[in-house]
Amino acid sequence: FEIIEELIFDKDIEHCFHLASQVEVQKAFLNPIHTFENNINLTTKLLDTFRRSKSIRSIILTSTDKVYGDTDFDKLPYNEQLIPNPIYPYEVSKYICEIISKCYYQNYNLPIVITRTSNIFGPGQLNFSAIIPSLISSSIKNLNFLPRTNGKLKRDYMYIDDWVNSLMHLSIKKSEEKVDSLIYNFGNNKPKSAIDITKSVFKVLDNNDKMEQILNSFK
Repeated sequence: FEIIEELIFDKDIEHCFHLASQVEVQKAFLNPIHTFENNINLTTKLLDTFRRSKSIRSIILTSTDKVYGDTDFDKLPYNEQLIPNPIYPYEVSKYICEIISKCYYQNYNLPIVITRTSNIFGPGQLNFSAIIPSLISSSIKNLNFLPRTNGKLKRDYMYIDDWVNSLMHLSIKKSEEKVDSLIYNFGNNKPKSAIDITKSVFKVLDNNDKMEQILNSFK
């Protein structure tokens, strides 16, 4: 972290996008201490470094809509007034990072905005625990697909380019002091189930046999 700290002061960093974290839900469940140490401690160190910086104009902390927990799925898309209810290690770690960020925002006047983002997808996604790259890999490499739910649970999804553009826009508005809220939800407001996603992916891949095999695995 010393290198990052030196860079912040040496280059007079004005805009920070804090995207880094341990993001794999299953890995977090199996090794919670690593997730807590990585996500929480490094976020605290980063914010405290900026507390001592005189150049920072915007800090965008990327959190997740998973902090809302497993409840209220019928209320998708989520709104910022919903009360977070994290249970599992990954989402708990992200929510604690939010609380720490709020502390620095309120006590040290750091220009922070927290974004609770839906599931990101797009080219180059190599986290194969995520549904879309997992489906594509299952089709192209003819691998077995491991269903994690019954396929009916709906989640919101956001394309990577839309996400990046939104972060950039929010950072500019924050630096211009044109942002009033601390927390913003990011998504496309069109929730899809795993079954819906499977049908969409395999319509493009044109692999009906594999699609039927995966759809049957949800039952």
